[in-house]
Amino acid sequence: MIGGPVFFDLDETLLDDTGAKRAYLPQLFVAWRDRLPHASELEFDDAWRTALDLHFERHLRGELTFVEHRRERMRDVFRARLSDEACDALMQEFLRIYEANWRLFDDVLPALDALRHRPLGIITNGLEQQQRQKLEQLGILDRFAVVVTSDATKLSKPDAGIFHYAAQAIGARPEACVHVGDDWKKDVEGALAAGVRPIWLVRGAAPFDERSRRLSNRPYVARIKSLLSLVGRL
Repeated sequence: MIGGPVFFDLDETLLDDTGAKRAYLPQLFVAWRDRLPHASELEFDDAWRTALDLHFERHLRGELTFVEHRRERMRDVFRARLSDEACDALMQEFLRIYEANWRLFDDVLPALDALRHRPLGIITNGLEQQQRQKLEQLGILDRFAVVVTSDATKLSKPDAGIFHYAAQAIGARPEACVHVGDDWKKDVEGALAAGVRPIWLVRGAAPFDERSRRLSNRPYVARIKSLLSLVGRL
């Protein structure tokens, strides 16, 4: 029996984005040290992460285009009224370093191999071109029947619409689908709202509020620490 479709989040579920940050932030600090207003690498790290979270969420809310959110990130980090051209040049410097640090978690390939007889897909908030580039560079793009991004659909997790779009694209009813992701709000609550079965991936100690704690104890919210446990949960 093949079984129903399984969708995955991308960043922090398949791609080790935290590991990439640990690698690229020190490299960026060294490359930009003479131009940065920050006195230390720690101060730069805090500024970078804050600007990234703030402006990406603004993009997802439709307040900024993807390019605009990148430019605003650079202006915040450098604390300067940089031109669009200057921001774009800095972003290209960042992307070269970031892309060189893309890595899969160790459990990804064994899990995908074990699920090779099921229809697989991706549901991710991000730029269509970049998210597909990640999958291609990591050598797993051909593992997925569909890749659904917020950029292409103009819908973003936790909106139920993006899960419904993905289910339709893969030719299944939402209730026949499973979605695996690390973010409680975007992946778990979004899937629940869409009628998709969520599986919450918690690789380490993940903070979540009391409401999330109560919900996570419900029978239909499975929690795993590794994708190696996924087959058993399915």
